[in-house]
Amino acid sequence: MTVPDEEGVCPLSECHLGLLQAMWSLETEDTDRLAAALFLTPNTVRTYCQRILALLGVHTRGEAMMHAVKAGWIEIASDPSVPPPP
Repeated sequence: MTVPDEEGVCPLSECHLGLLQAMWSLETEDTDRLAAALFLTPNTVRTYCQRILALLGVHTRGEAMMHAVKAGWIEIASDPSVPPPP
């Protein structure tokens, strides 16, 4: 398992970060909704989520999102109705 080092390097891939960004932007953890928004299968979303949890050493999708936000790995739009830039 990979964990962030002392310098706070992000252990997540671009795909993982994109999924966390979508969770934050869409304000959902629903697998089917995320899959539809990202043009992925629900199984792919579940697999990515399991890998994210393992890499970050957290137990829930919410914890993973908050970890990514606090670490500055995902963008937070000032207006929740405005999606962040790609």
